[in-house]
Formats: sequence, structure tokens, C-alpha cells
Amino acid sequence: MLPLIVMDKIDTKQFNWMSKKWFSTADRVGITPSQAREFFDLICKQYSQKHRAYHNMSHLYSLLNVAEKYNDHIEAQNLVDLGIWFHDIIYSIRRKDNEEKSADLAGELLKPYLNTYDLQKIKLMIKATANHQDMDDSLDSQYLLDFDLSIFAANREVYKKYRKAIRKEFKRYPGFLFKMGRRKVLLRYLAKDRIYQTDEFYAAYEAKARENIQWEIENL
Repeated sequence: MLPLIVMDKIDTKQFNWMSKKWFSTADRVGITPSQAREFFDLICKQYSQKHRAYHNMSHLYSLLNVAEKYNDHIEAQNLVDLGIWFHDIIYSIRRKDNEEKSADLAGELLKPYLNTYDLQKIKLMIKATANHQDMDDSLDSQYLLDFDLSIFAANREVYKKYRKAIRKEFKRYPGFLFKMGRRKVLLRYLAKDRIYQTDEFYAAYEAKARENIQWEIENL
């Protein structure tokens, strides 16, 4: 079972685990402790914004936990972890460039610590989460995209919380508009040959993801 949660706020134990995880990654890529603290405070501030009901700290917590299950499959763990931390650092339903702006901010903050190739790789991974299409034919990028969509394969109770949280994020839209837009998004995923790009995720979670998506469509 995937270690996924959907919560308004994470608890102290979860926060401490995330803090330890962040500072470990930051240390491995050479970010100074004081700068790492500034980055972590910024990440927490951004992901704790009031308008975030799903794309919040619990989303980060889930993705980092899922990623840990697949460390043996990932070539550049530090880059994938950094991609997770920054992939939704800019998020608003009013914007259409969230991923691009998130990638730009990640690039700006991480530039002093990463070489040009790694910096570009992270930016491409983050930008790819806009349409969940791998942009650099990288297995690491494919894993990051699958991690980001892992909620589709959650158990039904967690999926119901996800569905409710997404509606809350789009609460400014009346029901009929939200349902129309959400249905369009969900049907787009069902129309794909594969929702999950890696063979491991496809084999383990594709059927469950399609089952959940179909259930949501039927219950909009």
C-alpha cells in the first residue's frame, strides 16, 4: 500500500521527519546549514498557504515517503528529492504557470549549489509535472511524475479525502463549473495508454488508479 495522507496540517512527528529529511538532502548537495534553514522556512511557508487544501505539507510528506520506497530504482536521489520539495512551491488555481514558476524559483535558489546539468534536470522534472509528460527521457523524471500521481492509486478512504481537498482548493468555482472542469481532467487521464510511466508503478497501481478515477467521474 502506498504511504499516502491527505491532511490540512501535518503533526509534529511528521514535521520533524520532514525537517530531518530536508536537512540531510541539503547537506549532501552542499547547502550551508543557515541557507538550508532559510530554504526550509520558505518551503514551509509556501506549502502552508491557506488556499492549499491538497497541495500542502501533507502532499510533500506523502511524496517523500513514496520516494523512499523506490530509492533503489532512482539514479540521482538528491535531485529527485529536491524536485519533490520544489515542484509545487508556487501554487495558485488562478495561475497557469505554477510549474514553470516553481522551476524558475528552484533554479534561482539552487544555482549556487548544483552544476548546470543537474540544475537543468531539476527544472525539467518540475516543469514536466504540468502535463505529467517526461521532458528529458529520464527514468528519474518518470518516477517523480509517478510519485506526483500516486494519489490516484490510494485506498478509497484516502482518495475521498483527496477528492474533497481538491474541491476545497477550487471552492471559488460553482459546482457545475467545477464538475465540468474536473471531469475533463479525469477523462484526459483515462484516455492515456498509461497513467504511470514506470513499469513498477504501472504493474502495481495502474488498475487501482483507473478504478478510483472512474469512481470519481461517476460520483461528480
